[in-house]
Amino acid sequence: MKIAEHGPDFASLRVLVDSLPALIHTGLPDGYLDFFNQRWLEFVGLRLEDLEGWKWTAAVHPDDVTGLVAAWRACLASGEPLEFEARVRRADGEYRWMLHHKVALRDECGQIVKWYGSSIDIEDRKRAECRSRELRQILDLTPQRKLPRQGHQALLDSAGVEGRGRKREGGTRPSASCGRSSL
Repeated sequence: MKIAEHGPDFASLRVLVDSLPALIHTGLPDGYLDFFNQRWLEFVGLRLEDLEGWKWTAAVHPDDVTGLVAAWRACLASGEPLEFEARVRRADGEYRWMLHHKVALRDECGQIVKWYGSSIDIEDRKRAECRSRELRQILDLTPQRKLPRQGHQALLDSAGVEGRGRKREGGTRPSASCGRSSL
């Protein structure tokens, strides 16, 4: 896509799109990707010529490319939006998880005339989800100990709470077993 063909308004829009923190791209109705904003090009360290069409698939992680392409082809056939998580190789060679989203622009007859897409880095979210799963597995494997009935009462007494969560009149009164383990 050449800016000069579209006039100064397009040039202003291009500056706006290049200033966004998201990686923006556009595609033709058949799925041929014809534009990647400057952030995309910098992220992958490639030129537009190296990504346009279906060449962008070379930057997608080998384990994710088949699923992403299948989802993209399904969207092209249905006209429905795409939302897909896949890893993309950054210019330094590291793969980063990205959330890819594409929506169709339709003309007055409902025909798709353009696809607009964005991709955002979700690597930190994926790592946090992974760490959360790991911690949950550790907790699930950790033996759980129940306090004997008198242990529960000792905890309630030390908090100044009578049965069923009612606060005791006159504040807290530690029980004799407060501070000692009855386990």
